[in-house]
Amino acid sequence: MKSKVAEREFPVHWQFLNEVLKNPQLVVRHFPYFDNTEVRDGKLYVKFKVPKFLFNFGFEFKLEAGFEENKCIYTFKGDKGILTITFECLDNKLRVEASWSGFGEFMMGKNLEIFANGIADSIKNFCQSQARVYEKCEICKIGEKIKAHVKDLIPSTLPSLLMRLYLSSGSTNIEIEGKALDRKDTFRAYIKDGKLVHFTFSSEEGAIALDMNIDLKELEKEREVFEDIPLSGEFEITAFPSDFKLPKA
Repeated sequence: MKSKVAEREFPVHWQFLNEVLKNPQLVVRHFPYFDNTEVRDGKLYVKFKVPKFLFNFGFEFKLEAGFEENKCIYTFKGDKGILTITFECLDNKLRVEASWSGFGEFMMGKNLEIFANGIADSIKNFCQSQARVYEKCEICKIGEKIKAHVKDLIPSTLPSLLMRLYLSSGSTNIEIEGKALDRKDTFRAYIKDGKLVHFTFSSEEGAIALDMNIDLKELEKEREVFEDIPLSGEFEITAFPSDFKLPKA
């Protein structure tokens, strides 16, 4: 077995990282060499593009996630071997180990190093951006619905909020409704396969509708998408699984 390890300073609680890692379909989008995912018969399959013959274009793995105390293991099983990514939180540090057991493992050292470092950096950055809303957002899951109370919601923190609600839901497609507590402002977001496809905002001054197709991880980087939305204050929010039909223009 060939393995490489990366460590990063990580002032985020394990409970939060654990919540993030429970949604591997979204998490793997942050991995180096990621190509795409597909769910078949309730199993998650992941494709990577790696510049080595071992991982040919379109080469596919079945992903299984396991959890222990302060540790999570993603196991990718393919025809030519097993790729294992282990996440640990120890003494305010994030430790990511990438291991390959199988055909051509002697050639995979550099790719595993890139994998471990890329994953550690992306998970750290992602969790830090999420932490900005984590302390301001109280979430309660009731059946398939999520109820949340958010303080001081502004346009720049909305992407992180949408990501957190999507992660917490565990569903592929969700609809999110938000209502301001001190005025008549409302918003609605439609997320399909990890992408924000439609967003509406209404207030006494008027309404705004945005058609889009932005991956939530990219939305975290492009926060200016919502800069013209006059969003502020406290909101009560409901998120739920939905085979939604988008509003007609």
